[in-house]
Amino acid sequence: MTECERIIKEGLLPKSFFEEEIRNDFLVTVERKKIWAVELDLLSAFDRICKKYGLRYFLFWGSLLGAVRHNGFVPWDDDTDVVMPRKDYEELLKHGDEFQEPYFFQTPYTDKGFFYAHAKLRNSNTTAWDRPFAYQGTNFGVFLDILPLDNVRIDGGRERFDRVNKLILDNSTAMKLSNPDPSEKDKIRIAQYDGRDPYERYEEIHQLARLFENEETGYVSTLACTTYGFDRDTFHASDFDRAEIVDFEGLKFPIPQGYKRVLEISYGDYMQMPPIEKRGGWHGNLLFDLDTPYKDFIRKCKGVFPSEFEKTI
Repeated sequence: MTECERIIKEGLLPKSFFEEEIRNDFLVTVERKKIWAVELDLLSAFDRICKKYGLRYFLFWGSLLGAVRHNGFVPWDDDTDVVMPRKDYEELLKHGDEFQEPYFFQTPYTDKGFFYAHAKLRNSNTTAWDRPFAYQGTNFGVFLDILPLDNVRIDGGRERFDRVNKLILDNSTAMKLSNPDPSEKDKIRIAQYDGRDPYERYEEIHQLARLFENEETGYVSTLACTTYGFDRDTFHASDFDRAEIVDFEGLKFPIPQGYKRVLEISYGDYMQMPPIEKRGGWHGNLLFDLDTPYKDFIRKCKGVFPSEFEKTI
């Protein structure tokens, strides 16, 4: 039984959910629906553990945008993001072993060779193979990104953000050392790599992120994931004081009460649709196979460069 078949059997989603359709002039294929289904299942499993321990979280980034603008996924998106206040995130780390197969709670301490600064929840019976890190030997199941939200000061905050960003990039490089076919940009970073223990960098990232943990600064940021830069990743702390529960693909999940201001900071005029020609996949490095466990997927292409393997699927 595939994961999508299990999800239908357990009643999380109806069979009709998987039908191809056009949303906002974008063709949502059966394959994309499968990705969404597995991610909704991950989100539901995560939600159950958070409710069990009274942990706060909010849909974030593209998932928040989709919840507000589309009542579900942005049609051309293919991942899910949540953010948690630091205290709740640290408590979640204590309960990662409660996620049983096919779920896998991924941190540098649960998966050797995985050096992201934030946690992920994976489905091990599926594949989301990340090209740059393809030979790292870590779990490559479809995932939910789980980000801590830390107190920051506007005064001097940018410098700390840049320091953390450098450490994150260095640990990203550490995960690419195993790739026999790195990009030209990655070859330059690999040549400059300092060889420092990635676990030391990981701990330093979180020490810097937690610097103002016990201080009311008025602002928060996703310091452990510096995707958008300081200006687009720094928010008013009060916008995350409470949650609103909203519909998301027929299910219900929390978003921050100040979602309008959060989205304006990240996306500007967030209700404005991008041009049709820009409505496409956001994560071009990922190869998905929703019907194959990642271990089987990797086994059948062992020793083959990602660029060559793509020609065979």
